[in-house]
Amino acid sequence: MQLFKKVIIIWVLTMFTTVACTHKKPTYFYHVLLIEFTQDAPINQMTDEILHFKQIPSVIDVAFGKIKEHQRNTITNFTHCLILTFKDKQGLEAYLKAPYHVKIYEKHKSHIAAIQTADFNAISLTE
Repeated sequence: MQLFKKVIIIWVLTMFTTVACTHKKPTYFYHVLLIEFTQDAPINQMTDEILHFKQIPSVIDVAFGKIKEHQRNTITNFTHCLILTFKDKQGLEAYLKAPYHVKIYEKHKSHIAAIQTADFNAISLTE
């Protein structure tokens, strides 16, 4: 099962990188989290707090949402996906130490049943 999870994460990252490349965006550093929340997790409150990660100076963008149940989706045990965008790896390091991130993580870590993370630089097409 662990190998299956890793294959799925690599596939998600490959697809996300492909989309990022075809739009000729500047290269960014991405932090992707697949999360399984517990049944008692206060999702609405957590969503609002997670979206406020964008107020952390090193965070360029935040994408967060529930993983849709659909026959195409092979990720069945994770409930949500979070993608954070940074200028570079140092931006991620600053985010991880930011007081607001630490506070929210500590507040809600008991609501995380499982998590998988991956970090990568998007590949840029040259013109």
